[in-house]
Amino acid sequence: MLSKIRNLSALYRSKGFAATRNYVWERVASAWNERHLGIETTRIVEKAEMNIDNAEFAHYIPMTFGSLRRCLARVTIRPDEDVFIDYGCGKGRIVVVAATMPFRRVLGVEISPQLAKIAERNVSSAARRLACRDVRIIVHDATTYEVPDELTFAFFFNPFTEGLFSQVLARLRESLDRRPRRFTLIYGNANDGVRQLLHATPWLIPREEYFDWAMPATWSRMMILENKTN
Repeated sequence: MLSKIRNLSALYRSKGFAATRNYVWERVASAWNERHLGIETTRIVEKAEMNIDNAEFAHYIPMTFGSLRRCLARVTIRPDEDVFIDYGCGKGRIVVVAATMPFRRVLGVEISPQLAKIAERNVSSAARRLACRDVRIIVHDATTYEVPDELTFAFFFNPFTEGLFSQVLARLRESLDRRPRRFTLIYGNANDGVRQLLHATPWLIPREEYFDWAMPATWSRMMILENKTN
């Protein structure tokens, strides 16, 4: 308890009142959401724990529930028609929250078998709370994963470097060329390199860009883009 008070005090001194208030609120919201859904997605997992030594992949750090729900509230979901995928789904927090909404199918792609197993367990535990009944976790490298031609939403929460992300973008474009359709890309915690890459991607149109409380004790850039349909 004393260490938590010290941590909050240090956060207040370095970030100020608003950041401290947001941090406490998100911790409370996280605990409530995890109990409500029956899942465990909070603990950060270092790459070493996943036996991943590739510098292009990120550690597992979950997006806050609040930021995730606010983000998904900004898009229009066509019930029982839209198909959602979370690239680098980790323990499945984004997959589970998306599956509480009326998507036809929700997929999570994760390179770590260890995290994928936890994600599957979380999906199973949350089953009675889910609106979507077709939820799958796929163990695969995102850069070589064959994009389903029914996919309409792709979500990224800073899972890997811009180099790998550009490869995934190429696969998404191939799928859209094979079967033209409406498509939305959501990127959370976009750094400057990712932002530049997305703005330079000619087949994507930025629809919205804003900052939200998406990681512990910091703000991050959220981006929502749509494909050109003409």
